[in-house]
Amino acid sequence: MSIQQAGQTTALFSAASLIGGLVVASLIARVGVALLPAMFVIAIPLLLMFATQELSRTAIIVCVLIPGISFGALQVGCFTVTGMLYPTAMRVTGAGWALSVGRIGAIFGPIVGAAVFSLQLPPQQMFGFATVPMVVGAVGGIVLTVLCHRRFGSVHVDDRVRQSQSSPSAPAASAIPAK
Repeated sequence: MSIQQAGQTTALFSAASLIGGLVVASLIARVGVALLPAMFVIAIPLLLMFATQELSRTAIIVCVLIPGISFGALQVGCFTVTGMLYPTAMRVTGAGWALSVGRIGAIFGPIVGAAVFSLQLPPQQMFGFATVPMVVGAVGGIVLTVLCHRRFGSVHVDDRVRQSQSSPSAPAASAIPAK
């Protein structure tokens, strides 16, 4: 594709990421943390299509839109869950650690990308490497879902959020008690 088309496709990825973030922000309280591993799992086959198939421009756009939506949803969803998961007394510290780990990934991502680029693989095959962090994220999301289920008895981080949506007389959720 031309440089202009590549730029438009990259902008499309960013716009899809914004949309995914807005959608998951509105859904995560109702659906629960199981939405996060689902977003990873949705992106994996599309990234693999990039790596294994010769795609038309339309197929490339679809394969950029869906992972873009997933990535934006994951960023917003992970920070939403982080804010609700930690007890109030340590919420800021927990969120800070989550941000720090994210920054470490942002530092090492370009280093790994440069290493993959130095392998001089066909551009199409380089997308196969993008599935590795998505698989790791899916496994991490499943572990998070299991841990939330153990702590809260459901896939909702705070059942009071779900109860306040289903019962208008229920008090709004304020803080998670430490257990």
